Amino acid sequence: MSSTTFPDRRGFLVRLAGLIILLFVVNSAAGLFSLRLASQRYAKDMQTLNQLMETSDNARQAQVHFKNQVQEWKNVLLRGADPGDLAHYATAMRGEAAGMREKLNLAREGMEELRLPEAGLVAPLLAEHDLILKAYEEQLDLWGEDLASQAGDVDHELRGIDRELNVSLDDLVSDLLIRAAALRLELSREFMAQDATTTRVLVIGAAATTILLLIMLGLAVRRG
Repeated sequence: MSSTTFPDRRGFLVRLAGLIILLFVVNSAAGLFSLRLASQRYAKDMQTLNQLMETSDNARQAQVHFKNQVQEWKNVLLRGADPGDLAHYATAMRGEAAGMREKLNLAREGMEELRLPEAGLVAPLLAEHDLILKAYEEQLDLWGEDLASQAGDVDHELRGIDRELNVSLDDLVSDLLIRAAALRLELSREFMAQDATTTRVLVIGAAATTILLLIMLGLAVRRG
């Protein structure tokens, strides 16, 4: 063996060890960077999903309040013969109407923040709700405590007045829930794709490091 062989081989091994360390550091940094980006994206997407779910829930609660409003109106007609009961059910009806409008406005704010086209549907729904509530109030003002005695005629006159709005609210809630389900599925797919990419980067880096380490060990054995 020449006098220059050992120093040259030692220098080569030192450079190879340095390259292995560099690859290890780069591989670890790339993995951490990828995980950080994925975590930030996931947090942002989850915030959007949570906001969409909250918006859907507000729309659903608006629908529930409206159904309760209609039920309280039926109570006015069926159980309002007593002045105290009439006042009680009329107040309950107005409370449900106010709850419906509050929740629907909250849903609109959420849809506007998310830039959903469904936000444009809310104003017509509220206008239709105004007409329904106005029709109920007009009958209360017209008949007063005698409303129960005219319940049959009043019910016949206003029958079905709530049907279209109820269907529209059903459609709105369904559309929002479908959007939420689609977003949840998209996030799941993106997370799996990102996880696969991160795993691929780490595996390639680990394989390259292992190969270089084996080369270095082989040279060390040959030297021995």
